[in-house]
Amino acid sequence: MTALGRIGTIDAANSLVRFLGSKNEGLRISAASSLLNCADGFLASGEADRAFPFYRQLLGSDISLSVSRAALKGLISASDDHDKERSLILEVLQNPDPGMHSAVIGMVPRVFAAPEILPLCELLPRLPEQSQVQLLSVLSGYDNDVVLVTAAQALSSPSLEIRLAALHALGREGNPSSAKLLVRHAGQSRGVEQAAARTALWNLKGSAVDATILEGRVQFVAAELLVPGRLDGGSIPP
Repeated sequence: MTALGRIGTIDAANSLVRFLGSKNEGLRISAASSLLNCADGFLASGEADRAFPFYRQLLGSDISLSVSRAALKGLISASDDHDKERSLILEVLQNPDPGMHSAVIGMVPRVFAAPEILPLCELLPRLPEQSQVQLLSVLSGYDNDVVLVTAAQALSSPSLEIRLAALHALGREGNPSSAKLLVRHAGQSRGVEQAAARTALWNLKGSAVDATILEGRVQFVAAELLVPGRLDGGSIPP
């Protein structure tokens, strides 16, 4: 099997495919590993059209999670159609097996432009906890109002980890409206969550944000809501 993988020709790859259905688990794993080498070789040499069907077969073989994840990454890399790439990522995220989610979430920035992320935001609340955390982290890098809406909705999650990821997203791409929400959340939370809300507020920039924080201070009349040093004796960034 290893030798066929090193040969790396179409004939060698087709020979390996025949072993993917073997009843011998060791043989199947060895064939899958060698076939991945063949497909990766095709892709590296610029022959994505040759690599694509072998990645697809490996993805459907259900041999192991590691094989499926490697095949999925190769499949997306081998695709020359961004619509298909986006559809494939969305399809995998709708799979109930969270083991595959992290493999595609890391590819989101390469495949999805800012105007194309709405389907991801709509899907996010239905994902498992860790997948939501990972996707919120990736989405926080997009300058798009739909991300802020999604993060704001995630603040109502029963999961602390999801709420912390949402606070981080609001702190990266937020605006005065986000600041108002963060001030309120800081007043309603305690401990690490309150600290995260304060950090998110501190990361927001602009005089409009400072005015919103000050308004929240007056509204709640509680010194604990302040971002320490920002409005109480500290300098306010322009």
